[in-house]
Amino acid sequence: MMVFYPIFTAIFAVIYLLYYYITKNHDYWKKRNVPYLKPTLLFGNYKEYIIFRKYLPKVTQEICRKFPNEPYVGVFYGTDPALIIKDPNIIKLVMAKDFYYFNYREISQHTHKELITQNMFFNGGDTWKVLRQNLTALFSSAKMKNMFHLIESCASTLEDTLGKEMTNQNTIEIKSLLARYTMDCIGSCAFGVNTGTLMNKSPSNPFIIMGEKLFDVSNYGGFRLVSRAMWPSLFYKLGFTLFEGDIQHFFKKLLTEVFESRQYKESARNDFVDLILGWKKKTYLSGDSITNFNTGAKTTIRLDVDDNLLIAQCILFFAAGFETTSTTTSFVLYELAKRKDAQTRVLQEIDDYFQRHEGKIQYECINEMPFVQACIDETLRIYPVLGVLTREVTEDYTLPTGLRLEKGTRVHIPVYDLHHNPENFPDPEEFRPERFLGEEKKNIKQFTYMPFGEGPRICIGMRFARMPIVAGLLTILKNYSVELAEGMPRTVDFQPRALVTQAMQRINIKFIPRKL
Repeated sequence: MMVFYPIFTAIFAVIYLLYYYITKNHDYWKKRNVPYLKPTLLFGNYKEYIIFRKYLPKVTQEICRKFPNEPYVGVFYGTDPALIIKDPNIIKLVMAKDFYYFNYREISQHTHKELITQNMFFNGGDTWKVLRQNLTALFSSAKMKNMFHLIESCASTLEDTLGKEMTNQNTIEIKSLLARYTMDCIGSCAFGVNTGTLMNKSPSNPFIIMGEKLFDVSNYGGFRLVSRAMWPSLFYKLGFTLFEGDIQHFFKKLLTEVFESRQYKESARNDFVDLILGWKKKTYLSGDSITNFNTGAKTTIRLDVDDNLLIAQCILFFAAGFETTSTTTSFVLYELAKRKDAQTRVLQEIDDYFQRHEGKIQYECINEMPFVQACIDETLRIYPVLGVLTREVTEDYTLPTGLRLEKGTRVHIPVYDLHHNPENFPDPEEFRPERFLGEEKKNIKQFTYMPFGEGPRICIGMRFARMPIVAGLLTILKNYSVELAEGMPRTVDFQPRALVTQAMQRINIKFIPRKL
């Protein structure tokens, strides 16, 4: 028996150390007098999300509803403490006024461990600031207008494809079709290539394959997403990565081929590839330091340019350019199919637009149809692309309430909950575009509606995103009205394994040819 004593002691010691490590932070918020939800072992307050039963923003919403009158709630994101901020006045500090102290997304110390996470979306600090400053020119109004003819061309192909792929019941799974359309748009506008995704439905199309890998919703993809977010050190020590290596190889090859086709010279297109070619000729990019937000100084920073930096931004443009726009457009059509009065108004506005513009889709469509825009805004309220925005405290910071946040603390902004809070938007589950028109729009409280984020990190491509959305809606609704397909539910569940908001089920829409 004595022989086994050291073994039992060792096992007990390991179990005790593991238990201590898992529970050592469980009194973190209690010691700071912050209202909090008692955590469970390992899962914290997010068990339903971790085991893929619920969409993260829904879990966060449920937590927020348990503390209706508190400005913030302490939670445990796995084993790490995190602060969910509900009060729009405090959110304003985090997102805008005191942005310097919250300029990183969470787990910032791990972004260098993968090529793809070295892009502007995942980064913060000086890297983010220099990249943002050097990319901003690409999204000027003049550049948007100059590339709109490419969007119009893709929309024309969408019109042809829609007619060909319609089933005998005039029903189509709209999300996958629109993803192929927006891939075509981003391929043409950003890289000057024809992806062939619309004309060629083949699952072997490399752009379709890359799109599926970037937004992998398999169990393994969900495991990687959750475990990297909650336990990043262990995730990378065990040799995992969030994205597969062949993604970066594909985009490196794509960029090289496009560079060679232009003979490594900037063209008259002034597109993303031209911008990247300009970067490639330099050894560094220069821009303002992130510390200037805090100090008011004019310090400049140099960021080394290498192939990894270029490929990372390339992948970001492709991923953000197709997924978010296709998802939002499909949700707009889904909601219009349910609310006939709103659809009638949209169809009338679209008909009036085409009458004014001799049946052509032009850049002016972005600003000439206020009710269509209101429908897009309302769709983004109900289905925000990122239902939770994450930030990380970069230096110790004290909130106006007196709560001191330590460097490295996770901060979560519950966008989905803000958008669905009846105090911010009465009857929040109802699709009511009128909220975003006239006087009603003025009643929306600042920092309660953030489909593109807010402050200095607001989505750099939000104006670009509206171009394929509006052009796609014009193209489809010019010829068809829409209804829910037989068996299509009036509410959808959300995919818990996805990085962005996605419907769990197929969005099947019935298209009724219009008699014009």
